Amino acid sequence: MSTSKRIRVRRKSEGNTPSTETQTPALTRRPKPQTMTQPVPPPIVEEGLDLSELEMDFSFSMDDVIAHTPIKRFKQGDTVQGTVCGIQADMVLVDIGAKSEAFLSTPTPSDFSLGDAVEAKISRMGTQGIYLIQRIHKSADLSAYDLAFTDQLPVDGTVLSANKGGFVISFGSIRGFCPISQIALRTSTPEEHINQQYTFLISEMKSNEIIVSRRRLLEREREANKETRMAELSVGQELIGTVLSLTNFGAFVDLDGVDGLIPQSKFGDIAEDISPGDELEVRIDSIRDGKIGLSAPSANPWLKMGTT
Repeated sequence: MSTSKRIRVRRKSEGNTPSTETQTPALTRRPKPQTMTQPVPPPIVEEGLDLSELEMDFSFSMDDVIAHTPIKRFKQGDTVQGTVCGIQADMVLVDIGAKSEAFLSTPTPSDFSLGDAVEAKISRMGTQGIYLIQRIHKSADLSAYDLAFTDQLPVDGTVLSANKGGFVISFGSIRGFCPISQIALRTSTPEEHINQQYTFLISEMKSNEIIVSRRRLLEREREANKETRMAELSVGQELIGTVLSLTNFGAFVDLDGVDGLIPQSKFGDIAEDISPGDELEVRIDSIRDGKIGLSAPSANPWLKMGTT
């Protein structure tokens, strides 16, 4: 059996000189970690992406944002329009575009129907909601009367008594005064107004009472309805009117919303038989520039209706 021999080989350094340095094998060195912050590479944009669409999406203005914002902003005293969306025992719910329905206080909710258009003013705002008013009722607080005075809203009251200068008006816990000349459009007796419930406009606010006028409200309502009423009248028409006042140049007669004049020349010596408040049968003789000329068709132009 043969045995292999190990052969020892001794390598010589260059020049057959023994090396005095220890020879180490060549090693692959790892790169040193970078201590500097590397820049973030830009995002990769795929080819074919149309950025013009993004520009179109953001081309709206702030006005467009406000116009399409569903929740509106309100403040006390604002006039608002809305739609009746609910009817309760003592109030009406109105959708005015707020976060919740507004409350319109009214003594007659039955006058409203679902879907009715409503215009009102904001009387107060709070954690419980928005409260609206169209007119001030007796249950309102003093702040509501301040708003009624500022914005000339109607207020409901009851005539309690009469004195030499006018009438004492009850507005619930608040007292008011109406001068005698401001209670009606025509001359009247104080007794016919006692205990009557009327609607007034506030002329002046005092510390312990409010000064009101019913006549101003009646005149405002007549003026608002004047155009409609004038369109219903024509020359030659006969109708019943109410004497408003007597003057040196004639008698003014109310024709259910507009005034007509019977000239002095047409009633002569019998004018003393006529008083404000009397009803007369009259005929329209002329309509010029909003003025109506009248006469009476009967033989006696001052024949009072209902008498012989």
